[in-house]
Amino acid sequence: MRQVIYAAAVSLDGYIARKDGSFDWIPVDPEVDFAAMFSRFDVMFMGRKTHEVAVAAYAEGPNPYAGMESFVFSRSKAPGKRQGVEYITTPPVELVGEFRKQPGKDMWLMGGGELAVEFLREDLVDGIQVAVCPILLGSGIPMFRAGFPERQFRFAGQRLYPKSGIVMIDYERA
Repeated sequence: MRQVIYAAAVSLDGYIARKDGSFDWIPVDPEVDFAAMFSRFDVMFMGRKTHEVAVAAYAEGPNPYAGMESFVFSRSKAPGKRQGVEYITTPPVELVGEFRKQPGKDMWLMGGGELAVEFLREDLVDGIQVAVCPILLGSGIPMFRAGFPERQFRFAGQRLYPKSGIVMIDYERA
């Protein structure tokens, strides 16, 4: 069955972005094979604010999410397809339920923190992949905001990238 994986880089103090949404603090490590990581997914979910930051960050370069069907959950944008993504107002449980019925790869929950809470409330997160970066930000957008029931996960693997100090940790639902 297709799984929803919440995959994100996080600071040592639990933030996935600065307060303005920027992620310039994430170390660039040539040993991290993003193409291999992204090849696991054919669908991506993200919130509107995360999408806006990603569009600005990749405006000049290649789209790292090309080839994935991308959905942006938004309360302020009208539903519909435009500029390579589909804006939706559908509850996550309905959309994920439809994808789970179809053949395909896993689904990437890119974030942010507000959308992750919605997915966790509906018990839609099957795995978490955390790239822990060796930095303390002091403030920012937390990986998890309060407001969801307790969920149990089990350790599934790890990879260390010594040059950057990134530790990639995989968890799956217990």
